[in-house]
Amino acid sequence: MRKFYFLLILFIFIFLGKTFLGTTEKEMNILELDQDEKTGLVYIKDSKKIFTGVGKTYYESGKLESIFRFKDGVLEGNGIGYYESGKISFTFNFTKGNINGITKSYYESGKIRTEKKFKDGKLDGSSKGYYENGKIAYEENYLNGKLNGNSKFYYENGNLKADLFYKNDMLDGTVIEYLEDGKKTSVSNYKNGKLEGEKLSYYKNGSLYIEANYTNDELDGDIKVYKKNGDLDYIAPCELLTTNTL
Repeated sequence: MRKFYFLLILFIFIFLGKTFLGTTEKEMNILELDQDEKTGLVYIKDSKKIFTGVGKTYYESGKLESIFRFKDGVLEGNGIGYYESGKISFTFNFTKGNINGITKSYYESGKIRTEKKFKDGKLDGSSKGYYENGKIAYEENYLNGKLNGNSKFYYENGNLKADLFYKNDMLDGTVIEYLEDGKKTSVSNYKNGKLEGEKLSYYKNGSLYIEANYTNDELDGDIKVYKKNGDLDYIAPCELLTTNTL
């Protein structure tokens, strides 16, 4: 009976071993692969066969840098990148050659650096970046690869740096910028990516510095310049200034 069990276990081991070997992904250095310029399919240089398996890149030191998976010559499945130290630098996923789902990148400390959502190869949804201290650095929203909606940027201390709004990848609406201490440094208005309407700039003490108006991204009307105490200092004709001076 004991001999029977031994033979049974041996049979299972051999059978499973062959099964595992039969399904093991082919692994190759990316340098051994090439891409057809017409079809875009990845193939093995030596045999010209369309590649299915795992492609790897390496640092000059020989340490693993990244892993990509291919199916029938296109990127398919999850991938991962590494720092030379061996710690994970990024993770991603491909479907039929297009990046899809959530991609993440990491600081070498292991803390998350960015988190972005993709759909069919384009940014779609929330996109966030973080400082190494864990505080958020920015948050943006994408639709079909274009910035849409509110975007916010932050200082490392957590205070808001800029508050913007995008429509079809162009600034649209009010843009507010802040100093690191939380005071406003400027307020601008945009329409279809161009300055439109009032733009205000402020001193570090929070008092109004410059007041100007724009039409179709060009200065329109006189510019008012104020003293730090709030009194009007002088009025400058817009012909003497350019957009870049404000």
